[in-house]
Parts: sequence; structure tokens; C-alpha cells
Amino acid sequence: MRKIKNIYLIAFFLLLSRTVCAQTGGTMQYADSNSAQAMSAITGTFDWQKMNIRASVNVNLSKTKIRHPTGRIQAEEILGYEYMEKMLPVILSVQVDSSASLGDLVDGGYISLAVVEEFAASAKHLSAHYTPDLKSISSSYTFNLKDISAYFRNSGKKAAMLSPLATISTTDYTGIIIIANEKLPVHGKYNTANIVPCIFPKIWDTEMNLIFDKSMADQDINNEMALISWTSADKIFQNTPSGIDPELAKIVGHNPLRIIASEVFGITPTDPAAKVWTV
Repeated sequence: MRKIKNIYLIAFFLLLSRTVCAQTGGTMQYADSNSAQAMSAITGTFDWQKMNIRASVNVNLSKTKIRHPTGRIQAEEILGYEYMEKMLPVILSVQVDSSASLGDLVDGGYISLAVVEEFAASAKHLSAHYTPDLKSISSSYTFNLKDISAYFRNSGKKAAMLSPLATISTTDYTGIIIIANEKLPVHGKYNTANIVPCIFPKIWDTEMNLIFDKSMADQDINNEMALISWTSADKIFQNTPSGIDPELAKIVGHNPLRIIASEVFGITPTDPAAKVWTV
């Protein structure tokens, strides 16, 4: 019996559903619902492959008393205030696991709103510029979803890894890729669903034995790395020695075990379940 290498943290790559990839290139878009009437608006994307949120905040200067060109500093200050106001709901909507978003955890008292505000404030400011007609000013930001992952990992306790994932009978595998890029039956229900990306999906077998969750991860692994990474089908079927994208091979290794998920599970369907964990 040989053991799989690198089964902690970096072992799992989950495929984004084909629907999400087809519609937005692997990202999920968001925008204000009342942007036409507001002084400011936010647009952007959740990019689960890169584990970041990209945001662009726009302030309509015609609805302010700012004059050009001397008002640029004041306009950028307004952008900063508007960014925080607009970005907080976006970050609060991030799905942490199958049962809760960040907003749910704040409402339940598990984390404070101040922690989420710190997440928002940690975003990297990319640029600020006027529109050509000088009627608006926009600013771009990138927020790293791995900061959320690191926060919860550092506050948890490590649990034992179950044995079904720890050994196999044939060869040494360097990691695991779980293929879940189609609609799958929802365990315990009579419908199907695409898997929903989140920070901490759990991995199950079809008997509902928990195979992996964040409490089983190696706490010593760098916080820069996400517990579960998300990718797309084109990255794992390539004409390379390993058959996968070279960047993915740096994390999951050159000889990963590929497993096809047979079900999804969870209040929100974030968790894949597979019938076979040994080969």
C-alpha cells in the first residue's frame, strides 16, 4: 500500500462548472442593482481560479460639488469611502462553506463586522482615473480571497485525516483532482445542481463519510496557499508530460489522481462526493 503525497492543503483541485466558465470565463460577475440612481456604483468579478475579487468603483461627479481639476484629491477620498461602503456587501456574500456566507457568520456572532472591514481594507488599490468626459472617476481594487481562508485556518484546530484517502494500492500520486464540472445529483434530494465555489468545501464519499475538511489540513503550510483550489477542464487535460497545466503541476504535482465526483452535497451545494477513493 502506497501513500498519496501532498494530500494536505494542496491536494484538491475542483473544476468550476461548465456553465460558470462558459458565461464568464471562470468568473462570477456582480454589480449594484440601483447604480443608475446612486452617486456611486460598483462592478466586478469573483475569480475563483485566481482566488480574488476584482472591483471597480465609479463616482458620478455630477452628483457631487467637486470641481475640476483641483478636486481630484477630494474625488479620490470619496472613492475610498464609497469603496468601503460598496465592497462590504460583496465580501459579506462570499460563501465560506456549504452552510454559511461571511454575512451569515457575522449575523450569527461567529466573527465581527470589524474583521470583514479589515478584509475589505486589505484590498490592493490598482488605479484611479477620470472618464474622458470628466463626469466620473473610477478606481480599481483587487481583494485576495486567500486572506479569508488564512483567517479561518489560523483560528481552527487540526483533526485526524481519515484513512480511505491516505493509502492506495497501485502507485504514488502527488495530489488529487476532483472533476465536478457538470450538473450532479444533489445528495438526499431529487434534483441536480452545479457545484458552488466556496472557501472551504468538504470532500465526502457517497456513504457520507467525511474525507477532508479544513480541520484536517496541515497547519504549517503557507497561508498564501488555499486549502482547495478551483480550475477549469482545459487546465487538466493538456498535451504536457503530466497532462495538466504546468502552473497546476507546481501545486498538485505531476502525477495527480483524477476522481470524478458523483454527487454534490450541502445546504448550498458546495461539497463534492465521490464513490471511489482508492484504485
